[in-house]
Amino acid sequence: MLCLFFSAYIMTGYRDDIKHTLPSSMLCLFFSAYIMRGYMDDIKHTLPSSMLCLFFSAYIMTGYRDDIKHTLPSSMLCLFFSVYIMTGYRDDIKHTLPSSMLCLFFSAYIMRGYMDDIKHTLPSSMLCLFFSAYIMTGYRDDIKHTLPSSMLCLFSLLTL
Repeated sequence: MLCLFFSAYIMTGYRDDIKHTLPSSMLCLFFSAYIMRGYMDDIKHTLPSSMLCLFFSAYIMTGYRDDIKHTLPSSMLCLFFSVYIMTGYRDDIKHTLPSSMLCLFFSAYIMRGYMDDIKHTLPSSMLCLFFSAYIMTGYRDDIKHTLPSSMLCLFSLLTL
């Protein structure tokens, strides 16, 4: 359900025309809580990883919005989330080229997008759907990197 909440939030929000009301704020908290307890089933959540969760949560709560300029703090939050992706979400998968590239592509997409100056055209909307599908099926140690996840890397590159 948390995946679905985050999926719905991607599809409907991160945009300046969506007011941060209680429901959307709760979705942020749900996703934060899901990060805090999962996506790494054998890694203990020590202070560093917990702080990364809080940083990403804070960035969702305050940003991806057109009234936040990409200054050092917000850029650093992007990097923190990127680093968290690069070091985890798959405890038994070695970061080979495909999975690492997907992390970099998603990081780049965060760094330049989810902002109101990027129109949600078909490509960007589809990227949201693909990322949603990837969350729904992966970032877990029981899912192997098969062709579909590799294709997500390619599609991410094409839409950047």
